[in-house]
Amino acid sequence: MLEERGLAESDVSLGTIGRSALAAEAADAVFGLDDTGIAGPAMSAVGPAIFRVNAILSAQTTSFEDALPQLRQDLALARAAELVQQEMEPLDDELAGGATLEELAADSPMQIGTVTWDAQSEPADAPATEPEFYNAAAALADGDFPEITLADSGTIFAMRLDSLAPSELQPLGDVRAEAEAGAAEAKRIEALEAEGEALKARLAAGEDFAIRASSDRSGGPTVARMKSS
Repeated sequence: MLEERGLAESDVSLGTIGRSALAAEAADAVFGLDDTGIAGPAMSAVGPAIFRVNAILSAQTTSFEDALPQLRQDLALARAAELVQQEMEPLDDELAGGATLEELAADSPMQIGTVTWDAQSEPADAPATEPEFYNAAAALADGDFPEITLADSGTIFAMRLDSLAPSELQPLGDVRAEAEAGAAEAKRIEALEAEGEALKARLAAGEDFAIRASSDRSGGPTVARMKSS
């Protein structure tokens, strides 16, 4: 399966990884196994993928001396998060008291800005680049009360929906290429998922992981050899 694509096993090996290294669906499949074996096909960061778990590593005990640098870093991060939380509370109180976002920006170090956003947006500036901002924006509805939100990076933000632009039917000539590409991509993913199920059955039947006869050398599920912790 790899030789026909000019790949070595090292090219598709993820090594020893934790759950956070995988996309949610792939992580559920891989870390849902009770023992080593085949997981998937599941959607990964690069599309439908099949994973083989070679080993499940048990937790290891680290001495206090070895863990001390990490403990100090964790404590510093916890203290920083505590300070950010202290900053959030009065800002939330102001919003609850009826303050607008403009008033909040005038009375605090926070900055006011406007973002035109949709599900395909690729913002370049913080906080719009934060995953928490994306999730909050996706769930935002007209009339929602602005709330202070803390991102994992330490950034805090609040948002309000100023206007909602209705969907517009675009001329076919303007979107033909995009529509054709989208339809082709949907068919490709459907074919990859079907191929992934077939590969999973063959691997479960004992076929060697590194050998596969494939009629499609340009695509197909990503297969990986990995260890999980």
